[in-house]
Amino acid sequence: MPWFRLDDSFHSHPKVIAAGNEAIGLYVRCGTYAAEHLTDGFIREDIAVLYGASDTGSRRNPGTGKPETLAETLIRTKLWRRTRGGWRMPDYLDYNPAKMAVDKERKSAAERQRRSREAKLSRVTHAVTTTVSHRTPTRPDPTRTPKSKPPAAEVVNSNVEVPERAPPNGNFDYFGTQPHGHPPLPPERLGEEAERRRQMDALMRMAREEATQ
Repeated sequence: MPWFRLDDSFHSHPKVIAAGNEAIGLYVRCGTYAAEHLTDGFIREDIAVLYGASDTGSRRNPGTGKPETLAETLIRTKLWRRTRGGWRMPDYLDYNPAKMAVDKERKSAAERQRRSREAKLSRVTHAVTTTVSHRTPTRPDPTRTPKSKPPAAEVVNSNVEVPERAPPNGNFDYFGTQPHGHPPLPPERLGEEAERRRQMDALMRMAREEATQ
């Protein structure tokens, strides 16, 4: 968005001093309106009146001695010029860009942003596609004999007396306490039970960690 530009010596310009603070306030306010709406310095009459153009200021006309409106003061000091449908700021385009120039710059900026977005999207797409393998998966060779896995080692508890066979009801003392007088866990189940215990311990630790967060 453009802004209303003023020279740094505007405050002490003879026209500004002759117009006075009230009229200059109207001038600056209408100047920002012209910059926002790209009117090239034209101020519609209804906007100027809304901002105080028809209000009587403290300045008097040097020729007649009569009070004058703020718009009349700006016209007298040649900061404004009366035109059809409102007023125009004669020096506006000396310090501020024209509507055509602003529109051209906005169009160029939009095109630069579009090209930048397309370039970023292209880099992301390229990065994704290059990580995907397009090789044909290999098929198994029917002539090759698959390697057999070595048998899992059995865990033997030397301190546990191994019964000849499990009781018919299968109620083993999994934790070695034998509360009901059942025989100890047979060695072929010790490895499975140890793994089950480790899994239960891991789940309990995870539950405790989540509860403390």
